[in-house]
Amino acid sequence: MLKNVFLQQTIYKMKKVIFIVFAITLLSSCVVNRKACPGVVQGNQVNTNS
Repeated sequence: MLKNVFLQQTIYKMKKVIFIVFAITLLSSCVVNRKACPGVVQGNQVNTNS
């Protein structure tokens, strides 16, 4: 029983880490390729026009 609890906690932590890595990858790809994120491009266009 303790093994199952430990296993579930490990899986939960791994999912959390994978999600964080995925979020960082997504954000960094937005910074490198601004066309990948329409919101970022729109924000830049507003800043350059004003």
